[in-house]
Amino acid sequence: MKPEITDSGQVRRIVFILCDGSKFSGKLPDVLGRSGMDVRRIGQPDDLRGLRAPQSPACLLCMGGGDGAGALADAVIAGIGERHLPLPVVFLAERWDLRTAVRLMKSGASDVVSYADRGVDVASIIERAIHEALAGWARARAVADAKARMASLSDRERQIIGLALQGLLNKEIADELGLALVTIKIYRAKAMRKIGAGNATEMGHIAALAGLCSGHAGVTSHSG
Repeated sequence: MKPEITDSGQVRRIVFILCDGSKFSGKLPDVLGRSGMDVRRIGQPDDLRGLRAPQSPACLLCMGGGDGAGALADAVIAGIGERHLPLPVVFLAERWDLRTAVRLMKSGASDVVSYADRGVDVASIIERAIHEALAGWARARAVADAKARMASLSDRERQIIGLALQGLLNKEIADELGLALVTIKIYRAKAMRKIGAGNATEMGHIAALAGLCSGHAGVTSHSG
């Protein structure tokens, strides 16, 4: 999973904008564009159902106007949750009542912003959301890489690594599978090379990222 790259060689940063009557709708996209962000408009919350997970760090800016801002925000939260899209969401409106703002934050919003407040810097808030997305993107790439490494193992290598992750020593694995100790050592060493693990701790970390274990506290480096 490789990110989109701009002509200048930077990782593309995407801001999806969904607007419903906000007075910022005309100028804010230009401001974000001048900051080097790729601005893409979404017509309505239902369009989130057809939105594919972006191939770069991205966030969603939901700009609501008037009394309908809360309803629009609820529709966006529902759409994001339905698709399991990894998008930080910033909600922007002239004013938010406290109850709605708290509810949106509890629902997973990255930020809830009132542009009626003096000194509010929406571009900086979007930058923070993009940095949040970058962190999530980096982890997603690490997980995808770990899964690809583990998928490169043969069935026997995966079986032996799985037993090692349970804390079994090589001799115990040999007894469990009815194989010679030297055979287990050869399979395990080959598997370690394939996944790029230099030691048992690294092996456990890669396996955990791949979702094959909840942790690696039980992994042992003992070869006996």
